[in-house]
Amino acid sequence: MITAEQSNGQSAVHDGQLAHIDPTAGPRNKLVRDLWWMMASPGMLRETDATSAARPLHDAVGASIVGASQGWLARLDEDPSELEAYLAAPSRRSTRLGFYAQSLVEFWIERCPALRTTQLRCGQQLRRGQRGVVGSLKYVFCCAPTDEAVRASLGCDPPGTAPAPGRRCLLHWELSIKFFVYVAPPQGALPAGAAARYVGPFLHENLDARVATSARKLRLSAEADVRKWATRTLAKVEQDDRCLDLRAHSALRGFVFYDRAAPESSVLSGDHAKGWVARDICGVRAAVPADTTHFVILPKSHWLAPCRLPKTENGYLLPACELVGAPEPLRAVAAAHLAAELARLAERCPA
Repeated sequence: MITAEQSNGQSAVHDGQLAHIDPTAGPRNKLVRDLWWMMASPGMLRETDATSAARPLHDAVGASIVGASQGWLARLDEDPSELEAYLAAPSRRSTRLGFYAQSLVEFWIERCPALRTTQLRCGQQLRRGQRGVVGSLKYVFCCAPTDEAVRASLGCDPPGTAPAPGRRCLLHWELSIKFFVYVAPPQGALPAGAAARYVGPFLHENLDARVATSARKLRLSAEADVRKWATRTLAKVEQDDRCLDLRAHSALRGFVFYDRAAPESSVLSGDHAKGWVARDICGVRAAVPADTTHFVILPKSHWLAPCRLPKTENGYLLPACELVGAPEPLRAVAAAHLAAELARLAERCPA
């Protein structure tokens, strides 16, 4: 969705829950806006029997962290130099959307005052004896938040213990950005709404495989040796007989695209972000206002937060930043051009 510059900059958090992302909400700076979106957007998965092993991160976690970080986000929006420098580091500088999103989450964990992270490991490899590397954990960290809502959502105070602001909490997050297309089942195939019916851009990639991967990584972090390592290395607990709980969750941010109404799903949250798929110009026409004559195709670097386009004397421009380069003039594609392109794609990739 493309929206002109007209926002009060407020986050879409209401009563401790994430609202559907309002395209006019959020910071104005491109990078800070994407940073906000990575935590504020609704998760793709809901907790059911089909996803329980992946332990989907509840939206209340993102809501509480964003809610406690309004001042910090506002300061970054005014002066994003800290975030710009962070993303410009050689190890993080990438135009690939997945790496960019990963760096934004890393910045949240490492720099957000509401989390008060003391130790962080990203892409932590795990080895098992002679077998070598058996897997890696995306984000493993120790934090000591004092905000009551943040602590409650993260489960920092174990059941049966008195609340203790600043108590260390060990967390493992498998958080990724993904885009899936729903493929309706032919007769006799997997039922509508099954996880394998949501397919990604790579061969053999689907939502079912993604859930299985997350579940496997969460099983790794539940092993006693991993918990002991996190307790000693991240939480700095020296007692040999003490091992802290390592709370592990997975989260998928992104969009699921449909060519018709979304079916009832056993795995997807009712609030997950949705898009639409069209194979021809008629499908496009059905999804947009009747008087639409031109369309905009956004570069991939603008696929996270809803894109806000500042208006200039020469029209609208895609925002600039060090990561995505200079401002780009908004290039509109005529409906006839789009129709021809869709026809070529349909010929090359028949349904």
